[in-house]
Amino acid sequence: MIYSSLTPKYRRVFARAERAWAVYRNDLCTPRVSGYGHGTGGPVEAGICDEEITSAHLRTLIATQTLLTQH
Repeated sequence: MIYSSLTPKYRRVFARAERAWAVYRNDLCTPRVSGYGHGTGGPVEAGICDEEITSAHLRTLIATQTLLTQH
């Protein structure tokens, strides 16, 4: 819903920010996973990290949407 609330200019900005966030998430989780080497814990830790970071980001997006709908 955020995207549809924005003007075309800010839609591009928002889309760019979301792509950058995905890179950030991956870069943040990679070091956590690397500690497991090639063991079976790596994929589990990757999923945990992804869920933690994505949940926090979702809370930010929800707050952003709330602010946009107030104006």
